[in-house]
This record gives sequence, structure tokens and C-alpha cells, in this order.
Amino acid sequence: MKKKVLLLTLSSLLACGVAVGSLVAISNQGTFNAEGTDDYWSIEVQPGDLTTSATYVSGTKVLKTHENENDVTFKFNQVKWREFNETQYMDVHYNDGEPENPGYICNTSEIRSMLSLTITLQNSFVLEWGWEVDGLGNPIYLDSTSISGNNIPYTFDFGGGKPNYFKLSGGDSGQPVFGAFTIKMDKSCEHGTSKSFDINNIRYSKRNDHYAVTGFVTNPSELTDVSLEEMVDGLPVTEIVSSAFRDKTMLRSINLDKIETVGSYAFHWCPNLTGIGSVEKIKNIGYSAFNTSGVTGDLVFGDDLICIDDLAFYGNPINSVTFSDNCDDPTIQDSAFRANAELTSFHIGSRMGYYFECDFYDMPKLATITIGAGNTYHELVNGVLIRNVNTLVHMPNNNTITSWVMPNTVTNCYDAFAEGHQYIESFTTNEDISWLSNYGFKDATALETVVLGGDINTLGYSLFQGCTSLTTVTFNPANPGNTYLDLRDSIFKGCTSLASITLPARTSYIGADLFKGCTSLATLGFEGTKDEWTAIEKGENWKDGIIATQVNCSDGALDL
Repeated sequence: MKKKVLLLTLSSLLACGVAVGSLVAISNQGTFNAEGTDDYWSIEVQPGDLTTSATYVSGTKVLKTHENENDVTFKFNQVKWREFNETQYMDVHYNDGEPENPGYICNTSEIRSMLSLTITLQNSFVLEWGWEVDGLGNPIYLDSTSISGNNIPYTFDFGGGKPNYFKLSGGDSGQPVFGAFTIKMDKSCEHGTSKSFDINNIRYSKRNDHYAVTGFVTNPSELTDVSLEEMVDGLPVTEIVSSAFRDKTMLRSINLDKIETVGSYAFHWCPNLTGIGSVEKIKNIGYSAFNTSGVTGDLVFGDDLICIDDLAFYGNPINSVTFSDNCDDPTIQDSAFRANAELTSFHIGSRMGYYFECDFYDMPKLATITIGAGNTYHELVNGVLIRNVNTLVHMPNNNTITSWVMPNTVTNCYDAFAEGHQYIESFTTNEDISWLSNYGFKDATALETVVLGGDINTLGYSLFQGCTSLTTVTFNPANPGNTYLDLRDSIFKGCTSLASITLPARTSYIGADLFKGCTSLATLGFEGTKDEWTAIEKGENWKDGIIATQVNCSDGALDL
């Protein structure tokens, strides 16, 4: 059943002054009423099924921006129910031009902020709200709540978040939508637009208690070093908005010394951006904020850090990362620093615990991981990082272990957990871990012997790919209840010294390229019957390049 969604996008023109009410008809299906005061913008949808209307409507509003100033008129346009991706939306845009899609925001730097929202509805809905946009300018809804309807007013105080859009969803496509919304706005604008300053080709837009950097006024044509203002019009500059400098390949340095918030995609694909100054004041860094940029040097985060989102520093040549020992368990998403090929050292703060999820994947030069005193959630066991006693995270490249037995407490592991494997010759799991994740020992050229415990039921993609010295792989007898073994793609691909291997009878899947390029593999065994072998699903090219022409089963041989 199709759902009906009421989406209101609020631009800079809202609540800048006194609005003289008017009534705008939407075809003959219902009415839409909007009127406001200095602080509030009220919207009421009258009874009637608005979902069938396909008519754009226009009207005018007269806004008085400030006392003793002339009235300002702007166009109130484009109210329409329409279908998008099989979902019905109501778009309300306070800007010119047809919206590209539901949730499109024409000018994110001019969006206003809601302080509170009061809703009275007859129908039940889900209210979502947010104050962030993705790199394409589409809203990211960050919170939600259910509203039961029944004409009971509900008031939501958004506090410090000050979202700039909300969405109501729910109800059947044939139901009418009617109710009232009162939106208390943050009024900090003049002449119908948000207050902004252009200084040295950088635009600063006013928020409630600070200024935000929204990007270049005009695109510079050469390499650029940006020095941000610390104060504008008596207020601090503390924010870089989403996508502010996205794809600005000419940008090579910017000072973030006083910045507290860096929005999603703010510096995405700025490959020449090497210097960003101090990050000690930063509290939040959004999704993909510095993805594939050129940030280098040492990043030292301060006591007030709250969150670094996924892919924030993906693919940068950062040298070291240090988190404060006084920062209370900030959220560090798993891929926040992934693929930092030049990273050599990483310090985990004393108070970093459950919300620190960094996976250290694809950091080939990471030699040193340190943990602040008193951290009980993380530990180094023979130089290997263990999280929450049971999760194997990373083996850094300063490790000199040659024979490694997995600790008995470990039951989980991250991708590429043994990236610092250059000296390991033998590896033995414990009897309780059931799976080994992707790329664990990929290209571990010293590895010769592997012993896998009886609870193992899944081996990840490319787990031992490129282990050119690997000669012996032993599967211990299955523990009670372990009835299958999933061998993912390319696990032994390119293991050129592997001459023989016997797979357990519980083998249930053989992935593509499993033994591809195992040019010495002359003997392939299977502990089950010929019928059981035939029943196993096998991926493409699983045996390309091997010498063996038969598989030896418990009841005889089968041609491959």
C-alpha cells in the first residue's frame, strides 16, 4: 500500500518578519493556509483529499522584515501532491523553480533553523526531522517520533539541534491529511534573506549563535590557501557546512583551528588539500568529510570530540592520529580512517570504549598502536589490538610474532585483522571462533602453516590469498553443532606452494576462484562421500590452474 508523505522544506525567507495571511487553493480538493508572526510560521491543511491534485499553485506573501522598514514581497509557490518512487509527497518550497525531487533544498547555506514545532493532527503519522544534507543536497533525517493524532497537540523542542526541515509520513494514499503546524523559527535575517558576509572570496552565513562557512563566493582558478576568519560580526566562526568545498581540487590548505563542526562531504575529493591546521577544537566531522583528500601530518583531537563519521578521512596520507585521554568515548565509525596508506601511529584515548569502532583496514604502514592508561575496553595482547576482550581488531606492522595462537577469549575479528603479518609463519585459531573475516592474512608471504578450530564455519573472502609459502592447512574435527563450512571466494587464490589440502565433510559452499592459481595443488581431498561432494555449490573458476584432476572422497575418487 502506498504511503503518503508530507515534506516541508523551509528556506531563508521563513519567519523573517510579520506575514499577512492568505488562502491558497489547491485545485478543488482542499485548501492550504499559511500565516505567521515575528517568531512563528503556521501551516494548516484543511479537510479534503489532497493526494489527487496535480496542480501547481502560486500566491504572494507580504513580509515585514523589521520595524520602520519597507514591506518585502516574495513568491509562495509550488504546492503539489505528486508521486515519486511510488511514494506520494507534498512539496512546499519557498523558492523559485520546480523542485528536482522531494527534499530538494535549493540553497542549503540559506536554510533557516526551527526551534520548536507544534503539531495537531487527526491522523497518525511519523515525524522525522534533521539539520544535515548529504552531498547531493538531500535531507538526512536524524531523528523521529510517532504522533498518534486524535487532534491532540504535540510540541517538540529541538533544543540545540535546530533542524531545518521535517517530514511527516504515514497514512493510506486515499486518506485526507489535515491538521495544523506551528513552527517557531530562529529569526536572524534581514530583508528576507539570511545574514551573510563575503570576505576574501569566502561566504560566512549566520546561524543562531555563530557563523558557518558555506564555501567560495566564486570558484578560484588557481591553487588556494584559505585563512578563515575567527570572528564575523561579533560571532565566532565554528562550522563548515556540508559540501562547502567539495571537489575543489585547487584547495591546498585551510585553517580549522577554531572550527567545531565539519559537515558531510565538506572537503570530499580535495586531493591537493594537505594542511588543515589544528583539529583540537573539532567536535563533529560528518560523513565522507575529507574523503580522498590529501590531508597529511599529525592529527591531534581534543577533549570535546563527539563523533567522526564513516569515511571521514578515507584515503588520506595522514601520518599519525591521537585521541585525547580526557575525551569521553566519542563515536569513531569503523571506516573513519580507512585506507590511510601513510599512517604509522595511532593512539586510543583512555576513555574510548564501545563507540570507538575504527577498523584499521588498509593501513600497511601502521606500526604502532598505543592505548591510554586506564582503558579497560581495549588491550594489546602480544602487540595485537583486542576490543572488549572478544574482538580481534588489528595486528600492527611492528609485530615480530612468528607463531601466533589466537587468544581463547576471541570470538570475532575485523577485516584484515592480521595486516601486520610479515613475520608470521604459523597461525592457529582457538576452538570457539566460528568465522575468520575477509583479507585476514592476504599476501602474508611468510605464512606456512594454518590450523583451523572445530567451530569454524565461515572463511572470509581472500583470507589467505597470495600466501605464497603456505603448504599446510588443517581443519580440526567439527565441534558438536557445527554442520557447515562456507568457503568464500578467492580464499587460497595464488597460494603457489600449497600441494595438498583436504576439505571437511561439512563443506557446504566453494567460492569462485577458491584455488585459482594454486599451481602446485596436486592432491585434493574431501572427507565426505562422492554424492556429498557433487551436492556442494561451487563458484566459477574455483579450480583454475591446479594440477589435481580428481577429488578423493571417502568412498572413492571423482573427476574434476
